[in-house]
Amino acid sequence: GFDNIVMGWTPDGKQVVFRSLRDHFSVANGRLYTVPREGGLPKALPMPVSGAGDLSPDGSKVVYSPLDRDFRTWKRYQGGWAQDLYTFDLKTYRTGPVSHSPRTERDPMWIGGRIYFASDRTGKLNLYEFDPANGKTRPLTEFKEWDVRWPSKANDGRIVYELDGELQIISVKLGSKPRPLRIQVPYDGVA
Repeated sequence: GFDNIVMGWTPDGKQVVFRSLRDHFSVANGRLYTVPREGGLPKALPMPVSGAGDLSPDGSKVVYSPLDRDFRTWKRYQGGWAQDLYTFDLKTYRTGPVSHSPRTERDPMWIGGRIYFASDRTGKLNLYEFDPANGKTRPLTEFKEWDVRWPSKANDGRIVYELDGELQIISVKLGSKPRPLRIQVPYDGVA
């Protein structure tokens, strides 16, 4: 459910990163935690509240949203609950903005030296790339009919997401165009 959601892994693959409501009474006030994959107690990341987030490849920073609106039905919202993304340095506790717009930025993924996220800044949720070195943002997809939903990264630079009820995949390292992901589920043939 929405009270505990897996976000991914630490860069070394030894811990799971998840968002939880375990210390809060409101859906809006979750927090990011890590827990060893072998078991043990979870440890809260230092940001007091957080929506989705991801660690940098060296594990020294987090890209995250202080707000969580994942299961809200609002679309193209502009206002105080529009999610913005920030980087958070785990040593110095410094924060910095990531490509803000009046609308939502969500589902952050840190791949190599760049940050990827979904935003509805042009009307539909699409994927964007943000380069922290120069502060520039560029679109990776430009879908006009359907929203990009639930993007998730792989270690090899691919991002998979849902679009119009189908899974799509794009490789940011190879600079490929988005393409449908074909899935065939075998069945035993019994009718």
